[in-house]
Amino acid sequence: METKDIVLLIVGTVFGGLVSWLTSHIFYVKASKSQELEFKKLIADIQASNTLEYFVSQLNDSDWEPRHINNDEVWVSTSNNSLQILTGKDSVEFSELWTEKFPNPKSYSYPVYLKIGNTVVKELQFISVDGGRIFVPIPKIEINGNNDRIFFWDSNSIEVALCKIIGRYYIHRSIHGVASMAGIKIK
Repeated sequence: METKDIVLLIVGTVFGGLVSWLTSHIFYVKASKSQELEFKKLIADIQASNTLEYFVSQLNDSDWEPRHINNDEVWVSTSNNSLQILTGKDSVEFSELWTEKFPNPKSYSYPVYLKIGNTVVKELQFISVDGGRIFVPIPKIEINGNNDRIFFWDSNSIEVALCKIIGRYYIHRSIHGVASMAGIKIK
């Protein structure tokens, strides 16, 4: 082999190596930026899914199923099992005019916890009425012009959305049926 051929072989090898390295480096930099952007997007999605606003959106947008965990009935989102609804065991006797309209006027207040993982992000009060056959959110109260108390549920509230998942209505079939029996308005 002549010197000229050896020089051409070396130059060709070096040039081919440089082109190969440059191509690999360009794609490495491009892939790194793409992966970094995707990683940042994933972090933002995870952070967004750890908020009360996200939890509330999932009350209407996700299916929920009951599970028994440590002798507790826990409702878990099927789309994100870190979202959980748990009814507390500590009850307090509760009495309002609307609870006395049922055959069994004894009623109790229970805390209901909205949890993301092991963190409680919201606590609400639900009322067990008519011997436990009905389980609904505590209604809000307005005072009308005659100083009468008006009980109502806001149909767009967290409580009503939650009630669609964990509520019990007995023969009244829905929160609307319970509202009709108890004299509670739904706005």
